[in-house]
Amino acid sequence: MSDVNDSPISRKGRFDWLTLGSAIVTLALTVRMVSLGLGRLGFGPEPLPPTAQEVANYRWVAGIVIAIQVGLLVRAIVLRRGGLILISTAALIVAVGVALAFSVPPIDWHPDPATYTTDPDYVPCYSGSDDCPGG
Repeated sequence: MSDVNDSPISRKGRFDWLTLGSAIVTLALTVRMVSLGLGRLGFGPEPLPPTAQEVANYRWVAGIVIAIQVGLLVRAIVLRRGGLILISTAALIVAVGVALAFSVPPIDWHPDPATYTTDPDYVPCYSGSDDCPGG
């Protein structure tokens, strides 16, 4: 009779090729995500507006990276491997952080400065003059 620990799904204590492969794919996609985010910054004072295709590419890459990390975390929980759970949790947090930090289009962390408009027919009123409405 076979023991549960001998199954290929729960190979505790053995090298895990699936985790290594997922980590390599995640690393490559994270580098791609950062390059997509940095590629839109340009060299001028204003960032270049991204095209719809660039936004779609970024969202696909970010989604795949986060999905892989969520899958690895679920797998670690199912296998009950504490160390892998901690590493997968940290990797998921980093993946979400990178996805937000290098997002396309960039997240506006600071609101635009307020613009004040004045009425073109406005006439300033100075105290002591008889030009003020109401006295």
